[in-house]
Amino acid sequence: MARATAEIRMPGTPPGWVNGSMRVMLHTPLLQRLVGRTFALMTVTGSRTGNTYTIPVQYLRHDGELVVLSQRMRKWWRNITTRPAVELRIEGVTTHGKARIASDDEALSVLAACLRDEPRVAKFYGIQPADDGGIDPENLRGLLERVVVIVVTPQPIDVELEPADVVMQGF
Repeated sequence: MARATAEIRMPGTPPGWVNGSMRVMLHTPLLQRLVGRTFALMTVTGSRTGNTYTIPVQYLRHDGELVVLSQRMRKWWRNITTRPAVELRIEGVTTHGKARIASDDEALSVLAACLRDEPRVAKFYGIQPADDGGIDPENLRGLLERVVVIVVTPQPIDVELEPADVVMQGF
């Protein structure tokens, strides 16, 4: 039996005080233990200004990489296309990596795996698993119209890096 396409829920942009509170929590050891398993601070560099911006993000782990979803309407993620070096504060540890915006095919594959492995995130977006445990491709495409999939890859320590790259200390 075919499933009806789920209504995709998109979280709204939180008020500024929420992001500020999350930054404090992710820097406070006891509070960080509560929220740090699913939230991190990601620092990106502005492509035109060179200013750094630190944003609280929800992250998922997939095949040795970190996956971050951001609403397409937001603008901070566009900096990654020209300045891929990012800094992450994860579980109380600051690390570095190289981020990229996943292509359509990769984004579908990564998003399907992440939502299958993390049902709480699928539920957050209003997506129910199919009878076989997978995610309905129509629901994935609907979500990808609204979100961008950012993949952060650790960089090996012994590789010579380009100036925009940063040595990864480990996720």
